[in-house]
Amino acid sequence: RKPLKLLDIGCGDGDFAIKLGSLGYDVYGLEISRDAAKRARARGVKAFAGSAEKEFPFKENFFDAVYAGDVIEHIYDTDFFIEEVRKVLKPGGSFIITTPNLASFSNRIMLLFGKLPIGSEIRLGKDMAGHIRNYTFPALENQLRDHKFIIVKKISSNVMFPVKRNVPVLRDLAIKLGDHVSNTGSHIIMVCKKSA
Repeated sequence: RKPLKLLDIGCGDGDFAIKLGSLGYDVYGLEISRDAAKRARARGVKAFAGSAEKEFPFKENFFDAVYAGDVIEHIYDTDFFIEEVRKVLKPGGSFIITTPNLASFSNRIMLLFGKLPIGSEIRLGKDMAGHIRNYTFPALENQLRDHKFIIVKKISSNVMFPVKRNVPVLRDLAIKLGDHVSNTGSHIIMVCKKSA
């Protein structure tokens, strides 16, 4: 049996793609930085340099799964991006997407005190991550459904508390809460499938 083909969008220099490859996947990468894509290729990843905001350089119905970790918040035309993902996925293929959660517990507290939520940016600059889109669980879910994706699972990594120190008890609680009250978690993690 042939290994499943997986696309890592925003693969960087290939760290995550290499881990996936070690699990038996046939991993491809798409990376906006030519230098990073070159480093990923040197490490054995089938990495292509290109923007996630332009037509993907892959055939239709090519991949069994697509992973986009913290990419969509950097994209201007998110509908075009999701359609490109849909186009390269096989029917029934999996799309795993992550993005910061605007409605996280810590962001709600920050807004309560008039502070800008984590991950929201008002300008470009060397200290900025380049986030131009903000998502909540319902917003991302609705957009994916508009593009005929079926939501399979919604989770969050953890619920961050607005404290400056890493407190072990709070850290453990944060991880557990991320599994049970994901709408307030720091990140949105969504698994969906391309409908036929």
